Amino acid sequence: MTRDEQIARAHVLRDRGHSYKAIGAAVGVSANTAYRWFNPEYDETNRQQQRERSQRVRDAQPHATATCGRCRARLLRPAALCGFCVDEMALARGEQVAA
Repeated sequence: MTRDEQIARAHVLRDRGHSYKAIGAAVGVSANTAYRWFNPEYDETNRQQQRERSQRVRDAQPHATATCGRCRARLLRPAALCGFCVDEMALARGEQVAA
């Protein structure tokens, strides 16, 4: 069954009062897909909400504010050296480094 055939069948079932879940099962798609076929504004609203959530997450994340004194890697909090450089120097001194 092509997508157009699925949508046509979904409209027939919806006209008969079937739920989105039943329509999805009958035509081989999820209930959410069936819902979206009848509510196209849902996709744009959902996309906009996702963009806003992503922006809030990005805004809440700390930004690099310092750099490692040895390799100049960006650090999220002030420190003299990054963890990689600390471990590398410890190995050079023959010390064991936790994995």
